[in-house]
Amino acid sequence: MYHLFIALQVLGIVLTFGAEVLLLYGDGSREQKLMSCLMGSALVQNAAYLLELTAQTREVALAATKMEYLGASFIPLCYCWFICIYCGEKVPERIFQFLGGIDFLLLGMIFTCDRHNFYYTNVEWVTDVGEHPYLLLTYGPGHHIFLAVAVVIPYPGSWCGKAINFLWYCLCCLSLRF
Repeated sequence: MYHLFIALQVLGIVLTFGAEVLLLYGDGSREQKLMSCLMGSALVQNAAYLLELTAQTREVALAATKMEYLGASFIPLCYCWFICIYCGEKVPERIFQFLGGIDFLLLGMIFTCDRHNFYYTNVEWVTDVGEHPYLLLTYGPGHHIFLAVAVVIPYPGSWCGKAINFLWYCLCCLSLRF
């Protein structure tokens, strides 16, 4: 099952990279450029997750986990911005600046998690016989803030007016969360 999951992860990275290349070639609109940022963030997150899965030491796995968050932090923000522009509504700039600032603060917290217990209260490297090694993470209050922001960020895009767009948007957000 582990090898199947790694193969699926590689396939996802290759497909995302291919879609990114298709978006980069050609005269793209503003929406296509935002979608490119979204896909770039997803590519960073997926590639880092693959590195975490194949890591053989605690340090490599923790570095890969930090890189995952580099991509994951900006996926909801880019997605929300894309939805606002796609719906033809004015982007709520102050809200985006505030949420983007929180994202950068959380990234700083994630990249310095070795020095404090606010994001992860405990990080263990587990090597069971017969299984692949992995990180066992105990989440702290900083991680709960990250999850709350990741859930809150996409919803300003739902302020783009029309009820049908709002329902479609909610369905998309729910599908991204699971």
